[in-house]
Amino acid sequence: MLREVKSTEKSAEPNRRWFVDDFFELIVWLDERSGVASFQLCYDRGHSERALTWTLANGLRHDSVDDGESSALKNQTPLYREGGPFNREEILGHFRAASSLLPETIAEFVEEKIAKELV
Repeated sequence: MLREVKSTEKSAEPNRRWFVDDFFELIVWLDERSGVASFQLCYDRGHSERALTWTLANGLRHDSVDDGESSALKNQTPLYREGGPFNREEILGHFRAASSLLPETIAEFVEEKIAKELV
């Protein structure tokens, strides 16, 4: 179940909300009226992580995530690689099951983009 992470940092972006569970990580950036301006939904965290990123300018994009960890002794920056396999129905099912605690407007917006946008 996706739950919100509350930042304790004073410099946290005021227009960003962050939600996580064992499978997903959802970051939502809000506009001045608290509508969704963009989002990134990472899934299959810790295994074969992939990311769906939506912006108004670019629509929905699907990437595989290379964690940059060639060794347990190095902590490198993750890299996004375009494409990779995407099972829309499977991800929609997981998201619907995990999103019941999200604000309704955010859950509906993300679900709509996954269901209808070209990937």
